[in-house]
Amino acid sequence: IGPSIVEITLKAGREAALRVDAVKGHPRNPMSFDECAEQFWSCASFAARSLDRAKLEQAVEMVRDLEKVGDVSALVALLA
Repeated sequence: IGPSIVEITLKAGREAALRVDAVKGHPRNPMSFDECAEQFWSCASFAARSLDRAKLEQAVEMVRDLEKVGDVSALVALLA
């Protein structure tokens, strides 16, 4: 993915632009675990009625320590 450029014109007529060569989440600009978890929660809120919050919290914590998870089917079960 190439650079992203956003250009805006303010009501007063002034223009501003910003170029980002590596968007957040790109390997050259990685997200922290907390940023990923925050994004997960913002998406999970759309399915909040059908998903158990306690199970989602367990899933987030399981992903935090994914290297220690012996069987990822437990993670899948929490998200199903």
